[in-house]
Amino acid sequence: MCQSPAAVHCDYFHRKEILTDIGKAVIAIGRLESPTRALVMEAPKGIEINAEAGSLKATCRTELRLESKDGEITLNSAKIKLPNLPQGSSSSAGSRQKIYELCVCPNGRLFLSQAGSSSTCQINTSVCL
Repeated sequence: MCQSPAAVHCDYFHRKEILTDIGKAVIAIGRLESPTRALVMEAPKGIEINAEAGSLKATCRTELRLESKDGEITLNSAKIKLPNLPQGSSSSAGSRQKIYELCVCPNGRLFLSQAGSSSTCQINTSVCL
């Protein structure tokens, strides 16, 4: 329930505790949610999300976007899985092989193509449309 009399709507911030450490606030959060509006986190020197003993999961209904305006995006892992990549049209020769080439459309979409002795990526595939 919202305790702020000036608020038109209230977002929920369920907190366990707020700790301070040499001038910076450290928040131990049980749950941070905004059930009816957007939720924005901003900081001039960066935001760090760290799961020391577990995993990090991001789920959304439409589009999940990672964007770096001036830097790079690094995926640092022994395994990177993209289980639902579409497959481009396959050739009849060697159709039973399990080796694929990772292809990129001009619009940035990724797709798989059965590997051959040379590149098998066909930009005119229906995946790129």
